[in-house]
Amino acid sequence: MATAQADNMEETKRGGVFLGTVIGAASGALLALLLAPKSGKELREDLTGKLQALQEKGAELMQSAKEKASETAEAVKEQSAKLADKAHAATDRVADASHSLLDRASAAAGEATGASRRTADQAADAAHKTLSEADKTAKSYN
Repeated sequence: MATAQADNMEETKRGGVFLGTVIGAASGALLALLLAPKSGKELREDLTGKLQALQEKGAELMQSAKEKASETAEAVKEQSAKLADKAHAATDRVADASHSLLDRASAAAGEATGASRRTADQAADAAHKTLSEADKTAKSYN
């Protein structure tokens, strides 16, 4: 991604330099025409020719800019689609891991509940046995 940005910045700089060169050349040509000793008709013909050349160059630059903008938009669209796919995949992995942990925690809780019930039953049995023995002992002393 960083390389694409660097390439775009480099092309932008080159486009700016090129545009500056074209504008400078056009300005120089216009000044040369205005300052050159020519008749009005010759001057108008020269200006018309130069203006047409500038219009053609402007149209070429506009077409080039449109193509670059379209290419950049397509690249951004592709990158955003890739990032969205990666985000969906990561979300799916997190959801799967969460469900797995929840299932394991549920199973562990079930096992703990069963073990605690067994322990409570054993403690109750032991308490009943102890009470029965205490009752027998108490009756034997009476």
